[in-house]
Amino acid sequence: MQALALLAVGAIACGPQAGRQPVDIAVDLRDGAIAPNLDAGGGAVEVLPSVRGVVTAGGAPVAGVVLRLGTAGRTRAARSDERGRFEIPSVAAGAYALSADLPARALGAFVPVDVALGEEGGATVKVDVELHPTVRLSGVIRDETGKPLPGAFVRVEEEERALPVVVESGGDGRFSVDGRLRGRGYRISVQRAGYLPDGPRAVKASAQPVEIRMRRGATLEGVVVDEHGAPIAGAEVAVVSEEAGSAVPSGGGSSDAAPASDGWAHLDPSGELGVMRGPIPYPTLVPTVATTTPVESRLPRSDGKGAFRIAELPAGRLVVTARHPDFAGAATAPAVLVAGATRSVRLELVRGATVQGHVLDDRRAGIADVEISTDDGRTVLSDGAGGFSIPHVAKRLKLSARRRGFLRAELDVEIHPGQADVTCELTLKRALGRLGGEVSDARGAGIEGARLSITPPGGETARVTTDRGGRFLVEGLADGPYRVVVEHTAWARLSLAAIEATNEARLVLEPGGGIDGEVVDPRLGLPPADARLELVTSGETRRIPLEGRRFRALALPSGPARLVVTARGYPRVERSIEIIAADRPGEVTVRDLRLELELGGQIRGRVRDDRGDPVAGAAVSVDAHGVDAVRAGTDGVYVIVGVPSGRVEITARSLDGVKSGREEVEVRANEESRMDLVIEAR
Repeated sequence: MQALALLAVGAIACGPQAGRQPVDIAVDLRDGAIAPNLDAGGGAVEVLPSVRGVVTAGGAPVAGVVLRLGTAGRTRAARSDERGRFEIPSVAAGAYALSADLPARALGAFVPVDVALGEEGGATVKVDVELHPTVRLSGVIRDETGKPLPGAFVRVEEEERALPVVVESGGDGRFSVDGRLRGRGYRISVQRAGYLPDGPRAVKASAQPVEIRMRRGATLEGVVVDEHGAPIAGAEVAVVSEEAGSAVPSGGGSSDAAPASDGWAHLDPSGELGVMRGPIPYPTLVPTVATTTPVESRLPRSDGKGAFRIAELPAGRLVVTARHPDFAGAATAPAVLVAGATRSVRLELVRGATVQGHVLDDRRAGIADVEISTDDGRTVLSDGAGGFSIPHVAKRLKLSARRRGFLRAELDVEIHPGQADVTCELTLKRALGRLGGEVSDARGAGIEGARLSITPPGGETARVTTDRGGRFLVEGLADGPYRVVVEHTAWARLSLAAIEATNEARLVLEPGGGIDGEVVDPRLGLPPADARLELVTSGETRRIPLEGRRFRALALPSGPARLVVTARGYPRVERSIEIIAADRPGEVTVRDLRLELELGGQIRGRVRDDRGDPVAGAAVSVDAHGVDAVRAGTDGVYVIVGVPSGRVEITARSLDGVKSGREEVEVRANEESRMDLVIEAR
């Protein structure tokens, strides 16, 4: 035990003698038994609070209950006495979880506890614990080949309770949660270093253990350098899926660290390595961890040696991009990442030229506050004289200038090797078009709060909201005709392809129809955690949020439509419906729709060439509707989930697409089918 000796001066009562005497106090730093809190006058050391209370079940005290007060990395325990009383002394300030287990009677509890230091040390935090019937949730974590995975962090969240339980799988890959769960439905998420995160997935407690198979992730490492080969520190690196056309969130975990509360992401810059240079247009990049408020970018950055490393990436064709405020951006050529393998890349950033100039009106006067955007994702505003400057441009650049009241203008700027500065000029013409009128119902009553989007041919969309009388007016538009979309929370969406410029447009909204119903996996009694419900009509696709298992949507256009439900591990479910127009806004006209999801089958196997060697990175797909293709790992192993029941054809293609192989396999719901594939030259 590690201890610290403190010399304290205070009022010490020792028999008949009392006075200010020095006293040595041993403080146990491991358990935090005493808070070294001396007041300015040399007062006594404060004792930390105790957590105490009474354990009951059905109102009666319960003896022999084991209580554990825990936080990240440490746990304190106590046992209730014959009156159900317990006490855990000397608890440092902080947030804890208090669990109570009585396995013999299948009772337990799991409650949060906040401990704060008061003005007087040694205060008591009172927590009365009521035991309730509990259920056991257990399972095993395996890799794609079925081998148990120890050290995986399993996060269990109960329905209607925000406090999660996190446990770690043992050496045999097994985990269990006892005495802390009381509901029927749960959501499980799993994280392990070197593997793609799994979940959240919906499960329910039962005697049958849950089996979760994790896919091994790919690793990307590389180096960012300047045009002279010198390393660049602090460059932001992003991975963009060429197939999906979007940024790929990077994971990364540490085998000796518990999941972090911000989503468990971990980035580990290091390394050295090999290929490609040149500037690129940047897409909007997705932060590594999604948050509800803007934060400093969490994209991985190159370290002092210009190196970076990103683990737990999905396999597939990816493009790696890098950018830095002092350089033009760069990207690699499309590269294939293989599960379980490491790919090395090299990105070279150049400083480039500075593009500067002015934005003028048709009278040659500078225009302030013009938004100038570039095809590589940057945006600047012109100053009071219309001036602007865009640094670090290494290739031909396309500028687009826009400002309310003017027509948009575009300009291509050529950049020649060795150029330091490029001067250009953009001229904006005044926009004189206008559109006004009224939005009303069928009886002619104006509708307040209707939102209009007005788009001229080749121009910028203008938006306006109707006033209390349903009136609207937009000026400074390009010449018509205009495409107009009108939306309102209580009325069906109206879309008009061509309206000529006028001040007296009359736009009539209909009440539309409404639907409600539920999405459910009958085995669980609730939908999968990642279930996505969409309504597809002739004009648009609209996402409908789920509240538990229920959904409700109003102000829908009447006529034929399709409801589509998707979830990982489940075949796609579609249902055609006819939306009936309502008599009044806000009415549900199609009730109690029910969409049932049946867990799909899983196909597992290995892809080999005609010599029997595994084919890493082979693309494997099935002919079933809505099932995504996957890529085989370094050992040729692949897994496809969510395959509908029945006989399906499965195809494997080599990375270069030159070789392929096909087989047929029978798939059953909630079962695994095995199929090895051999690819040969066509």
